[in-house]
Amino acid sequence: MSAPLAFVKSVALLKDFDTEILECLATLLVPHQVEDQEIVIEEGQAGHSLFFIADGVFEINKRGKPAPINQLKRGDYFGELGVLFHEPRSASVRAIGPGQIYELSAEIFRELFEAHQEIMDEVKKEARKRKYFLNPQQIRTNANTISRMKAKILAQKLASLDLFREIEMDILIDLALKLNKEMTRKNQIIFSQNDPAKAMYILAKGSVQVIDEEQQSALKTLSAGDIFGEMALIQESRRNATLQTLDFCELYRLDKADFKAVIDTHPEIASKIYQVAKQRSTDS
Repeated sequence: MSAPLAFVKSVALLKDFDTEILECLATLLVPHQVEDQEIVIEEGQAGHSLFFIADGVFEINKRGKPAPINQLKRGDYFGELGVLFHEPRSASVRAIGPGQIYELSAEIFRELFEAHQEIMDEVKKEARKRKYFLNPQQIRTNANTISRMKAKILAQKLASLDLFREIEMDILIDLALKLNKEMTRKNQIIFSQNDPAKAMYILAKGSVQVIDEEQQSALKTLSAGDIFGEMALIQESRRNATLQTLDFCELYRLDKADFKAVIDTHPEIASKIYQVAKQRSTDS
């Protein structure tokens, strides 16, 4: 017995498909009658299909949680996380009273949705939200791992710059974790003379001109490997010049609070920055 077309059309996950596709899909859904307290999927098991609720109430339970974390009803669906991400079931789903569900195999699901990439993207977006809700610690752990991998790559780039060449990699990784990447266009003002000092910058690519607005003259040009903005942070003063890009630049911004943390925690980096600041003070 196939699923009624009216029900298939009522499922939010399927609403954007053409009627012809939904008619076909209705014939592929496998109906199941479930009993009160019946467990439909169990946490830790492999996920080979997903389910649509036609009738009844179902609760989501997770090991270590004293109470159900959510309830599902007609029109809702579950089991997509295991299918989408090829992972074991992240929670168990149990019927609260008798109900009816329709099962869609992973193979048909992928064939249907991968042919409609824009819908698949939206499904994955919603699935990630649900995945975070079910496994926030795992998501945070994965995010932290990715952040550290990116920081290691950036640290290797920093190590190639003269200023940081002699500093240990672990220290550079800690610095990289605090940096924010900025890509600028040509002739962009990074900050203006007399602005409050909010950050220091590391110039990775491109060139930047230092301009004295009062004298209306260019003082110098900075290139890849240079830092700027540190003087005002150290002196707790306003900017003494305007910085404007001469071409497209790749910058790494170290915000004021993080600048202070780096200076306090890593004397090796502090020494390098103070040397640059002292030289600039002497030159001026």
